[in-house]
Amino acid sequence: MALAAPRACAKPSDMDMPHLYSSAAIRPISNWRGYPLKTKKVCRIFAVGAVALGAIAFTASPAAAGTVVADPAGGSGTLDTRFRSATTAHPLYITAHDSAADGHHVRVRVQSRTPGGTLTSHPFRKLTSGAGTSQTWTTSLSDDRGILALRIQACIYEKDRRLGCDESSWDYNPAYT
Repeated sequence: MALAAPRACAKPSDMDMPHLYSSAAIRPISNWRGYPLKTKKVCRIFAVGAVALGAIAFTASPAAAGTVVADPAGGSGTLDTRFRSATTAHPLYITAHDSAADGHHVRVRVQSRTPGGTLTSHPFRKLTSGAGTSQTWTTSLSDDRGILALRIQACIYEKDRRLGCDESSWDYNPAYT
């Protein structure tokens, strides 16, 4: 007879394991619900552990975090954002990746939008080390007018001539929700 895998935290009567309980003298001690004590303890440990991990992850998380990606042909740009307040994002991790051996290079920059709708394009950062390489810059951004949202713009360049660009979706600051 093939044995089915026991379900997590299942009662012995729910398991297809007759050989473990074939003798009345060898039956495990169980609580009033019919669970073997060992299984109950294991289930409790997993439940308490899951709750603890969730609490740790929740309390250790920054004010708000998000990642957005721009993906033009031949490269990509990634922005990993931590909003600290309505006017501050720190740190910002800006990554450029060159994925094509085409002699072109990748430039990335952050674009911000204020609650009033003003779009600001910050300076480009260049990745010129060739195909298959990446570079990450860490910075911060403050704006007294407020930071409603951020995005990354990634462009492919041939020397100083722009060949193509892509912008990510906006990563919105939860201070404005």
